[in-house]
Amino acid sequence: MDHIQAKLAELKEGSAVLDDGREIAFDYAVLATGSTIRGFDALKVAETRTQVEREIEWAAEHDRLSAAQNVVIVGGGPIGVELAGEITAVCPGKRIVLVHAPDRLLPALGKGASRKAKRVLEQHRVRVILGQRATIEAGGHSVRLSSGETLPTDVAYVATGIAIDTSCLEAAFPNALNAVRQAKVDRCLRLRGSERIFAVGDINDVPGIKLGAFAARQAKLTARNISALLEGRPLKTLKPMTGTVGLVTLGKKGGIAQLPFGRFDPLIAMKQKDLFISRYLPQSPHSLTAVPVGR
Repeated sequence: MDHIQAKLAELKEGSAVLDDGREIAFDYAVLATGSTIRGFDALKVAETRTQVEREIEWAAEHDRLSAAQNVVIVGGGPIGVELAGEITAVCPGKRIVLVHAPDRLLPALGKGASRKAKRVLEQHRVRVILGQRATIEAGGHSVRLSSGETLPTDVAYVATGIAIDTSCLEAAFPNALNAVRQAKVDRCLRLRGSERIFAVGDINDVPGIKLGAFAARQAKLTARNISALLEGRPLKTLKPMTGTVGLVTLGKKGGIAQLPFGRFDPLIAMKQKDLFISRYLPQSPHSLTAVPVGR
């Protein structure tokens, strides 16, 4: 297997054009570019950086958060709620404010999950502000709310959803993108209008919440289907998941496990160990030892 570090500029039926001008021919391709969290600019991966360089940046961000007294988190979905809970777990003395424009936290989950998230965070002295929008002022030292209130800020994190980039499909497959720029796929996860390209994970239009476990399930199905195409066997189809699923930690001792048949919060213990990082990020020989913030 060859690893090419470059940006995909255009995907055609049978070849991939890179941003450096190279064009790579293929029999089958899998588009799995995932999504990017809106915000967290200092922690986003740039294409040219090594793992060691990334770990140095993570350590610098750890130091910045460790020195902060006033932390503002904008966005009360799973990422914002988990971030607030994790910070309170390792450095309870910080003043944390979580601002969310809708009228409840975790709007994709049930109302009971929303109430629990708010209650637990407030028990850990997180100030939760609902129904207001937030703007980070120039310089990042304050956050202004739509009510006019200004929050003093040492560190501000924006967690207002995800963004996907399917621009590589615009030229060859303009009809394969839906209104929110997701890649349209059939039940075998093939790109609409293509017999040779699959799209998996956050970028496709498979209904339901986007989770790593579901992306892994799609990846396995795609691998089986490519093998089937090479061997002349019938393709398998994806069985859609029904119901709401979400695992949201609230620090190290609590959380929410929403399953299609209801909630069973003790299952959150599976995620609390390392937020499932070890499942998707192999350990590097240069990996840094985790240091609790504020210690």
